[in-house]
Amino acid sequence: MLEGVGASNPEIIETWKSQSPQQRLLDPDEIANVIGFLASNAASAITGQLYL
Repeated sequence: MLEGVGASNPEIIETWKSQSPQQRLLDPDEIANVIGFLASNAASAITGQLYL
């Protein structure tokens, strides 16, 4: 899925990791959990936040 944006290039992956607060890339399950939370009633007070 990310091959077109450089995911097969180890240098690009390391650059992405270095720019992340966690110094790693998120797993698809972690991203799905954030989306699920934001789509739920539990996130009704969330406005304009950046999730990295």
